[in-house]
Amino acid sequence: MFSENGCGDFYGFRIENNQCLAEVCFFDHETQAWQQTGYPELFSFLAEVALSI
Repeated sequence: MFSENGCGDFYGFRIENNQCLAEVCFFDHETQAWQQTGYPELFSFLAEVALSI
């Protein structure tokens, strides 16, 4: 996990075969499940979410 949204949910990466995948995923604390976000990698997430004004 690398970020949280202040509501108990997290953003992070899936790991397969001991490799961290590039796609950003979202963990919903209510459903206790990971979901796809549509961000193909960290920089697209940062550009749209963290660096937007």
